[in-house]
Amino acid sequence: PAKGAVRLWTHEAFASGAEVVSYFRWRQAPFAQEQMHEGLLQPNSEPNEAYYEVAKVKAELESLNTIITPSKSRIALVFDYESAWAWNIQPHGSDFSYSQLVQTFYSALRRLGLSIDIVPADQHMLQDRDLIIIPGLFSFKPDFIRFLEKTNSIVLAGPRTGTKTSNFHIENNKDYNLFSVFGFSVKRTESLRPGTEINIEDIGSFIHWREILECSSSLQPILISQDGFPALVNNNNIFYLTGWPTEQLANYVLEYLLMKLNIKPVTLPENLRIRDNGDKRYFFNYGDTPLNIKHLIDGS
Repeated sequence: PAKGAVRLWTHEAFASGAEVVSYFRWRQAPFAQEQMHEGLLQPNSEPNEAYYEVAKVKAELESLNTIITPSKSRIALVFDYESAWAWNIQPHGSDFSYSQLVQTFYSALRRLGLSIDIVPADQHMLQDRDLIIIPGLFSFKPDFIRFLEKTNSIVLAGPRTGTKTSNFHIENNKDYNLFSVFGFSVKRTESLRPGTEINIEDIGSFIHWREILECSSSLQPILISQDGFPALVNNNNIFYLTGWPTEQLANYVLEYLLMKLNIKPVTLPENLRIRDNGDKRYFFNYGDTPLNIKHLIDGS
């Protein structure tokens, strides 16, 4: 790890609500197949470099003179292990990765200075959120659909959300499924070959994957692709993005939704990230040069 990285990771884990940080490993093994994994101690039990970093974190945590407790974020990002397994079985494209799709939205939210909770597709974990993001969720259980029908949260879904049943069948129950909530159905899908981009109103592009929707006449697209198909649509508080966005497009869509929630994003310099926990705000510099954050602290 880079110099100071263990210290940074430890502080960010606690700032994100971790109760314990446990290191792999305490002491480097002098034998067997894992003997090349470093530890806080060397094989002879002498302190290694990370030992002193952890000791520094201990002193810094004690100096805070406070108890860090988990706090619930206003924004939830859904990560579903069954979806990861399913799309790994049927990616329909050599460069499609569910984890990377979720990472696209995660990175965009962090670039905007937001703290988020990563949660499963469980309606109980999504109660009392302002913004819920569910990209690529493979299939939906009926109780989750009922939750979406009733929630007052703004929801951003897509792409590839709810397009299959749990048995890998194309969802075609027109009477009661995810699309009865959205007011549209997916008519056609395209797995985009590596390097192909579909421009979205010169504010970004779709890569890897896009969908063609069949919408009701009452739905007016918010964004349209260069070839004339809806790129972002909504039905009341439910929004659907019909493709995998580039970094630029992901930023635009999220800023659009945050504006509706009166949540002001923070323009962060490269390598700087923020975590909020209770009444404390933490700044983490992932770069190798110091940053001046005075304007972010005093709000100027």
